[in-house]
Amino acid sequence: MSIKLVLLKSNEEVIADVTELVDDEDKIKYVVLSNAYCCKLIENPELLTEDTVEGETTYSVQYYPWMPLSAEKRIPISPDWIVAITEPCEMVLKSYTDRMEQQKDG
Repeated sequence: MSIKLVLLKSNEEVIADVTELVDDEDKIKYVVLSNAYCCKLIENPELLTEDTVEGETTYSVQYYPWMPLSAEKRIPISPDWIVAITEPCEMVLKSYTDRMEQQKDG
């Protein structure tokens, strides 16, 4: 598995198991996103507790299926639609892999 964070031209950030389909000359024909989810950084409303500093902002990550109406789990896309592919931060990677494990078990 190669879990990556993919930024698309549509400005969607998608986390997925990413593979490449290449032709006979090793040119990338398609990038395949498996179990793809959009992820969005959400600013949490400020809650003041004894442990927080006034003005401190906290964030969480919200996930929702990418192309939720598709019956496909593996979706090939044109490499032209990709702006960047990066490693997700550790917290996002763990959250995503935990979600995938829950789906397998459920």
